[in-house]
Amino acid sequence: MQNNLFHITGLPETVNRNNILRERTPTAVLHKTMLIRNLHSFDVTYQEALRIQRELAGQISLSSSFSGYRYVAGADVGYSGKDKNLFAAVVVQEYPSGKEIFARAEKSTATFPYIPGLLSFREIPVLLHVFENLPVTPDVVLCDGQG
Repeated sequence: MQNNLFHITGLPETVNRNNILRERTPTAVLHKTMLIRNLHSFDVTYQEALRIQRELAGQISLSSSFSGYRYVAGADVGYSGKDKNLFAAVVVQEYPSGKEIFARAEKSTATFPYIPGLLSFREIPVLLHVFENLPVTPDVVLCDGQG
């Protein structure tokens, strides 16, 4: 029995099919590239990660001036402890209909150790790769987060 999670068709030959788990796109999708700013390296030591996290925490804004959104993304990362695989997934839905616009999942190998409070240094690189390959830019991203 074939596992449909790993069945992929229609991808360019340059795509590493072993790292893409699932991708679903409707036929009519606006192609709008998501701009991701490179704020820091993820290849850092524990002490550097703490310093970076403290700097970024000072940039958080709790004010809300946001209105009029169309695309909402949900994102999460899971981890397999036995082989250090990370599994990142993003689903983009249209608001308010809830219609799925795009879904993509990828796997990667963890390069940063598991340190509570610094999980972003372990999980964000693979998640950013998924976001870089979305055909639309979400207006809102929902995710759990710590560190």
